[in-house]
Amino acid sequence: VGVRGRWPVVLALASALCLLVLPGASAQLAVAGAKNGGTYRYGHIHWTSQKNEVEFTVEAVFKRSNPTEYFSGTAADGFAQVGDTITLTGREHPRFYFGDDGMVNILKMQVKAYSKAEDWVMGDVQIKHTYPGPSDNGSPWLASFRGCCRSAQLANNKDSEWVIAAEVDLTQADMSPRAKLLPVVSVPFRPADGSLPKIKVPAADPMNRHAVEWSLAQPWDVGNAAYFSRQQKSFMSVPLQADFNGSPSVPGFSATSTGAECTRDPNNLNSVSPGCFYRLLRTDSTLQAMTVEGWVKIQRPQAGGEPGGYVLSVGADSGRDGLNAECSVRDPANRDWVNKCQISTFYIKVNDTYIAVGHDLDRAGDDRVVNGAPVIASPAAFKREAAFRVCSHPTACTETGGSLTGKWVHVAVQRYKRGSPSTDGTSRTWYHSYRVLLNGHVLEITRYPGGSRVAGEVDYDPGESDKLEGPRAANTGAGCCPGGVCTCSVASAWSCGCLQKFQVGGALIFGAYKGAAQDESFFEGHLDEWRMWHGDRAA
Repeated sequence: VGVRGRWPVVLALASALCLLVLPGASAQLAVAGAKNGGTYRYGHIHWTSQKNEVEFTVEAVFKRSNPTEYFSGTAADGFAQVGDTITLTGREHPRFYFGDDGMVNILKMQVKAYSKAEDWVMGDVQIKHTYPGPSDNGSPWLASFRGCCRSAQLANNKDSEWVIAAEVDLTQADMSPRAKLLPVVSVPFRPADGSLPKIKVPAADPMNRHAVEWSLAQPWDVGNAAYFSRQQKSFMSVPLQADFNGSPSVPGFSATSTGAECTRDPNNLNSVSPGCFYRLLRTDSTLQAMTVEGWVKIQRPQAGGEPGGYVLSVGADSGRDGLNAECSVRDPANRDWVNKCQISTFYIKVNDTYIAVGHDLDRAGDDRVVNGAPVIASPAAFKREAAFRVCSHPTACTETGGSLTGKWVHVAVQRYKRGSPSTDGTSRTWYHSYRVLLNGHVLEITRYPGGSRVAGEVDYDPGESDKLEGPRAANTGAGCCPGGVCTCSVASAWSCGCLQKFQVGGALIFGAYKGAAQDESFFEGHLDEWRMWHGDRAA
């Protein structure tokens, strides 16, 4: 059984879509221990089964002196010893995925061995799971144990995510092969004969089927954070077009209600409709709040210039095969293309000493007609932005030394709807406010809020910015659709009017800004484990 991984960064993002249907949810995200580097050393998975019920055992080794109460124990030094049970934790809590949409995110490990001198603790995590069938339609189920971060003492891939996996095919076997390895193995830097150093991994197959295969996966297969280079203009994107490549079978576009658009796919109970995702990011009047959170380590470009930059944004992703025809060809002189495909309804920018969040403000009202031809305003949009200083919170300032360059930090951005056009036309202005947390600390708490309370909505939270106009301008809201009626079906989303066609063909872009208010701009640094949540979520 090889050590394998099948999760590109985009799937880590997509897996969070199932959480978008949780309005108003709140939870504390684990940042304890993140400032002290990774603690995971190694692990492997083996299993036994009775019919379709499988009992997994994860044998894992972590740094023992992990400065969190989760790793405390009964030994004289306050840490774990044999017989204790500890809860696995890290920059991202370790999780176990069964491969059939099931997942366990609280893992308790019974300590089997430890070393105070070498600072490691070894133990077993045991988990039972019943599969819906003996195989995944003829292919093995792929169970996996993943989390972050690898030991900070490693020479390769330190402080990065890990993924270990095991195949489960109950038509072929009722138990898995098993490997055993010491927590620390010493090898010479270079043997006397000049060959590369080697170690042997003891492994056996209780089923006596055939030789056991073992492989060391490539770094990009086991969950490394993504690196973005400004010089190379690198970025990743997730299309947000309403019809998702024109497929009428995508659930969520047959009704006008947000509830229908966020309905789960009946064929995949661990999912939601893409419609919920794109409505959340494009700014919809029925969605009160959202939270975007993830890990970032900014770097200074080798060619010079400001470290970091735009972590993510909504914007144009033209020139890609499979995009809706109306957005696949870049046309910045066309207001319809700008508003459907390019306008940035949300962005996050991280630099050395501050985090800026905001959106583009549509300038359709400033477009002109010259000699009978429409001329789009230049620029096509204005930026509406709030900047949050790292040292506006004393603890965040102390933890980072006042500089974010070269450090892994957790960033969470909350956005709130603070006003929108009414269907009767009495209100025609869109407003949004923002709140930023760094490693769980609310920034600018003494400066904000500065805005007035909006009738019928909740009060401003501590640290929340003033309300910012946009992203939609006043004349792209109420009264846009004939008779005030718009639908979100695939057939009508591109033609029913401004209210629904606003930013329905762009993309969520990681590592770049490709909006309408300025020239494109690229990020320098690492990104890992970014998620979007429907609702106001604590961090």
